[in-house]
Amino acid sequence: MSVVALVNIESGACTNVGGEYNTALTPGPGDTQPRALYPYSVPTYYDRSVGTGNYNALQVQLDKRYTNGFTFQIAYTWSKAEAEDDGWFGVEGTVVQNPYDPAASRGLSGTNVPHVFTANGLYELPIGKGKSFSTGNSVADYVLGNWQLNSIFTFRNGQPFTIIDGADIANIGNTGYERANLVGNPKLSNKTKSEWFNTAAYAIPAQYTYGDGGRNTQQYQRWINVDMSVIRSFPIKDQFHFEFRAEGFNLANHPIFGEPGNDLNAPSTFGSVQTNQANLNRILQVSGKLVF
Repeated sequence: MSVVALVNIESGACTNVGGEYNTALTPGPGDTQPRALYPYSVPTYYDRSVGTGNYNALQVQLDKRYTNGFTFQIAYTWSKAEAEDDGWFGVEGTVVQNPYDPAASRGLSGTNVPHVFTANGLYELPIGKGKSFSTGNSVADYVLGNWQLNSIFTFRNGQPFTIIDGADIANIGNTGYERANLVGNPKLSNKTKSEWFNTAAYAIPAQYTYGDGGRNTQQYQRWINVDMSVIRSFPIKDQFHFEFRAEGFNLANHPIFGEPGNDLNAPSTFGSVQTNQANLNRILQVSGKLVF
């Protein structure tokens, strides 16, 4: 059995920052074009390598090597990722508020998943010929032996997302960039699909200002999944045998739903989960194969 603990610290320069560029240099009233960096050109989507990011983590892993028909592995990661980037062409779903000051939008990265725990194991039941528990009868050993159990368990936080005000309150010639103002405690003790966070904790920013809410401060539903299989081997001759397999995926039938509405300017969906189930319902299957 071995235990590995690792403190992982990574930082990078020139990460991706995207969004509308050549918007107004400063928030304010009136036509946005005269306030643009290049008044003769309209705002255009750009991806620029001007960001920075860092990732800090404690990673612990426990391994038991395969002995006596049993092996398992347990791994846990506690981490934090920060950046101002939004991924290649906005894949992480968040852009900087002020394209002329990306550092002001620095916060939790779209890949920030603080807790990840996984465990997997394999166990060959010690029953049958040559095993710890043998009946002493070859027929009985053949009937009772050659069973194997396998399982994988995963638990992790949900992906983060940002609360935005979809309108151009700052009046810079862009939409979908502005974060909402944080005016209270957004946490709820009992989350539901209809109210995933305290919507009263957010407010529309004052006219011609940027929002002060944090970046990626909310999370989707946490991910919990159990997969398991049972394998019965029927030896035939030498290395030739038949396997019967019964497998279950998402065995606990735990539903995972998508992102709640995050736009303060869409009150009918704000704070509620409208998307369909993101994972599959429980799947049970049986199969057989010849191994030679």
